[in-house]
Amino acid sequence: MEKSTFPLNPSICFDISYIKNFLRFSRAQLDDTITFHLNSLSIEKPFISESLKTKPLQLDVNLQPDTKTCLSFIHQVFNVWETRSSLISYCQSVAVKMEDSSTSNTSFISSSVDTRKDPYSGRTCIHETKQRMLQNILNMEERVEHVVRNHSWERIVRRCGFLQLPETYQTAMDNWHEKYIKDKPLDTSHLT
Repeated sequence: MEKSTFPLNPSICFDISYIKNFLRFSRAQLDDTITFHLNSLSIEKPFISESLKTKPLQLDVNLQPDTKTCLSFIHQVFNVWETRSSLISYCQSVAVKMEDSSTSNTSFISSSVDTRKDPYSGRTCIHETKQRMLQNILNMEERVEHVVRNHSWERIVRRCGFLQLPETYQTAMDNWHEKYIKDKPLDTSHLT
């Protein structure tokens, strides 16, 4: 698949349904079906007559994916998580910029305009309300991300724990970010 760049611009951030739908769809494609994806990583051991002579040490030996497969899957998971994080972070920065600009505009307007004479000067209140609503939604989505990632990471550690993975997704993702993402464009090929 060809790598594409995520088209981030401020108008996306104010389309709340777009943000929620994108995050919901992305979570449904990966995190909600994480067990299915992990099960599909398992490779069937080929039948050989020697396998009947020895008893397996664990009952689910054939469900254990190999190292390369686990690492590749974890890399894909982190790419998806990074894409979602970048959307949330970008929109949070847009909301902060709005807050900064509305603060400077509000002080100017309050000192120079009488709202009784100019009812349209109240538009800054609408602007601030949108900004607060955006911040609240993004904070909520950030908390949802944390819960979803914790759940997914627990499943990954159970299946690929032989890799001596970090206990938390944050530590693992920080390590991955340092190794793969530093100064590289964001991979959004899974979106197409």
